[in-house]
Amino acid sequence: MIISRIKKFLDENNISISAFEKTIGTANGTIRNALKNKTEISSKYLSLISVHYPELDFNWLVTGEGKMIRDSKKPVMTMELEAPVYKYKPDSLATIPLVSTEAIAGFGNLKFSINEKDVLKNYSIPEFAGVSFLIRVKGDSMHPKYTSGDIVGGKKIENSNFIQWGKPYIIATQEQGILIKYLYPSDQEDSLKAVSENEKYPAFDIPKSEITGLAIIRGVIRFE
Repeated sequence: MIISRIKKFLDENNISISAFEKTIGTANGTIRNALKNKTEISSKYLSLISVHYPELDFNWLVTGEGKMIRDSKKPVMTMELEAPVYKYKPDSLATIPLVSTEAIAGFGNLKFSINEKDVLKNYSIPEFAGVSFLIRVKGDSMHPKYTSGDIVGGKKIENSNFIQWGKPYIIATQEQGILIKYLYPSDQEDSLKAVSENEKYPAFDIPKSEITGLAIIRGVIRFE
């Protein structure tokens, strides 16, 4: 369990539970109660742990594999994923197309292109430089970070780029279509763990072979 590995890390580094809770910003007693009841902590705290304790190997924390202390030459919170995507040349002055999730279902394909008829609207947002497309959020699985109706901008991940653990991604899948989830390492071989912001939605594993494209979310547009 992740919580047991947290306890091992704290014990071996002489870090008190209260100091750990204060550092990562959890409510007093969150970690202590999880240890006492042998329950896992909320996924939203995993990214905070990796930020405040960069020496702790994130893959070890989540899966138990490898070493507890990260190799200083190893990139923090990253993992290489071979995903077929086409190259995109960012242009801060270019318009960014807002499209339906159906229209970008194959965005990981090398021959993918967005048809003009599928563009709902074009936005020019200099701060979104590098964003490949915009889509509307549906449902409440990522609430409160993203609310249904929000528009998120995704930057396609090029082949051999790295995944940043704990960051939100637009994920194109063969069976489930387009998903918006946080990505973490999985204890299942050749899979990634998809985690929702809304805790009523359980995390699940996605085989890498099921993923046809990835785009990291670079920004959100929210209307009052």
